[in-house]
Amino acid sequence: MYHLTLQQLKDSPQQTIHVGTLFNSPEGVYISDEHKGKNLKWILKIGGAEDWAIYVGFMEDSVSSIESNGQKVGTEFNIKKLVDCPREVLLRYRY
Repeated sequence: MYHLTLQQLKDSPQQTIHVGTLFNSPEGVYISDEHKGKNLKWILKIGGAEDWAIYVGFMEDSVSSIESNGQKVGTEFNIKKLVDCPREVLLRYRY
């Protein structure tokens, strides 16, 4: 799990600040039927307005490919499984 602070949002505009892997399963973070039971790559990208988002792609995808074409994590439930952050930071998530 990655810890994200408000200061990081302010200090790192328009940057990917973390790359991780997740196990794609209904018991964990479930993103894709196509790769059920396999690892996926996820990135945490800071936006230009002190906001942020998480994008997921396949392990063979580059970070830039995931930034452009990755699937955005769209539920607070799954966001909280990947990133630990204060409520004020969670409220800045870009759905």
